[in-house]
Amino acid sequence: MVCVLPELPYLRSSNIQQAPSKSSKKPSNKSKAVSAAIRRPILPNEVWRSIFGLLEHQDLRQCMQVDKFFNLLTRDPTLDPTLFRGPLLPDGEAIRISLLQLHPAFDNLCYECSPRLDGVCFMKWASSKNYFKSLELANTGAANELATSPGVKVIHLQIHNKRRFKVQNDEGVTVLQVMKAVCFFFAGLPTWEGYTFMGDHTGWTGWDDKELTDKGELHLSAHWFDS
Repeated sequence: MVCVLPELPYLRSSNIQQAPSKSSKKPSNKSKAVSAAIRRPILPNEVWRSIFGLLEHQDLRQCMQVDKFFNLLTRDPTLDPTLFRGPLLPDGEAIRISLLQLHPAFDNLCYECSPRLDGVCFMKWASSKNYFKSLELANTGAANELATSPGVKVIHLQIHNKRRFKVQNDEGVTVLQVMKAVCFFFAGLPTWEGYTFMGDHTGWTGWDDKELTDKGELHLSAHWFDS
């Protein structure tokens, strides 16, 4: 599959002049896109592809929101591993665990071991209002991205020394499916048992250990929770 990108006209920056604003109206989305296109360096598509190939996951996610051209660039299949869109690990095949990446969302979640999925969120700084706002995982693009790169079809999860539980998806286990299973785990615990083995350490800090079996199934365990 080849991602066909439109060529931009080659403009000379010396010929671009910005007229002074005569209106206090909020700029429209169309005017923002035109403004972004003018500010963007004019480069051949092959150069843009090379630049995007050097970016990390969060950088590419932000590029998606710049304008249509950047969004189209991020659809290039060569970026699928970085954006956790694929490929999947073939059935029965194992690789070195160092070559398997966990989705960065797991390290950035704000989660207090709640049985409710709406308790799994990111905290985003709203500079205009000078406070952190909560953004539920289920409402973000990360939710339906693969939990690992390359993707795996089976993940076994373990909290502390409790019995492992399994998440399976033949199209690749997603971030949302993993956290749904974690919520279900805590929903099944009696309140007294949760306090017994968790104490006041209920703040999610991500997965501590990962292990890949010879069958290509992933084992994740979380032992440390913040207070």
